[in-house]
Amino acid sequence: MAIEVALEAQLEEEKDFEGYLHLVAELAQKWQLKMEIMDTYALIDVCPEGTIQMSFTDGFLSITAQTAMAGPGFHAYVCDFFHAIEEKSPLTLTVIDPAHYYSHHNFDRLVKEVFHKWLSEIAQYLHNISDQDDCDQVSLLWPDGYYQPLAKKGYVVTLMGYISMEDFWKQDMEELAERFFVWNHLGRDGAYYRNAALNLLWKECYFEYSNMNEMTEKYADTILDYLEIAHRLDPLMALPMKEYQRLCEIRLREKRIHEANEMHFDLPIGYRRDIVNVGFGCWNIPISGFTQVNFNESTQALYLTAPYRSVEDPWQWMAKINVIEQESMIEERLREWDEVKDVIDLSHDQVKGKACLQNNGDGYFQVRAYCIYENQMLLQEWTINGETTAKALIKQLKQIHAYQPAKENYQA
Repeated sequence: MAIEVALEAQLEEEKDFEGYLHLVAELAQKWQLKMEIMDTYALIDVCPEGTIQMSFTDGFLSITAQTAMAGPGFHAYVCDFFHAIEEKSPLTLTVIDPAHYYSHHNFDRLVKEVFHKWLSEIAQYLHNISDQDDCDQVSLLWPDGYYQPLAKKGYVVTLMGYISMEDFWKQDMEELAERFFVWNHLGRDGAYYRNAALNLLWKECYFEYSNMNEMTEKYADTILDYLEIAHRLDPLMALPMKEYQRLCEIRLREKRIHEANEMHFDLPIGYRRDIVNVGFGCWNIPISGFTQVNFNESTQALYLTAPYRSVEDPWQWMAKINVIEQESMIEERLREWDEVKDVIDLSHDQVKGKACLQNNGDGYFQVRAYCIYENQMLLQEWTINGETTAKALIKQLKQIHAYQPAKENYQA
């Protein structure tokens, strides 16, 4: 069951859409929301896991928000924002809200009859697959094209961290909702800011590498801001104090929360602390969660760079990765390997692959490798500082596997 809200209208000309862009941009500024405009498409960031999308295609205006990921508080907020758009609209807009909150504005009903019901459906789904061999590989609402966290036995990957499968079956629905949704209440209260911080801690935080670049600094600072606001709004609320104190130390920031109850978790906070899988072509590439990942559109290459705590840290490694699908090019690349000596076998399961390690001098090593699955070849070039790191990398390359369509990623 999808949970969403939409405003729709048929427009006469593209200039009418420009008028709506201006209208919505003014409202976004008034509501202190960040809006990014790209020709006939726009995104409005409202909260972690909560965005509003605006598009214009074939004369059709669509303003939509998928609200299941963020929660009922976000759903109510979007309805209020859409009402403000409708009030200023020169045309009659069609409102689509299967949850009917737009018409009845009964938040308790929205929570219990829509979001709690949806959570209970997820719990039933998890119960139905609990006897399957891969039941501990489940991701809930995890975004497509993003890194995939490491699976943990008995746990489900969610946008708010690992939650045990048993908790979905046995925990009170209100308690489960507090853990599962970023925005579970009406209005931005202390629980909202704490959960927004937890979402970023689990999904985006780089911890000891938080000073690496502007993006990692922003994530860390936003987490600290959210936790401090949460504490100010509700001083008795439990918070992830160990993570708060450590991030303050890393960012050289004054600690503004001096006393608060400590939150307790089954597993350490932060998916990026572990190895994660990055998808490219039909491949899942295991790398450190702190790795910098960039895709170059012109070369169609994936670039991976080792993380660093500060610019003074010694350079560790970097990689360039390409995917080849043309049979003739694959055959040409394979012929090049006929002359390579001291080849390391990377083959496993249905994947065939080889690697070679070369000393470039001055402590730097090069690892070249390929993997083949069906009609795709994954080509890799790694440059590494230190032989020990290079040999550890080769062990990691043996874990590269072909991507299987994820039935385990439960989507609303």
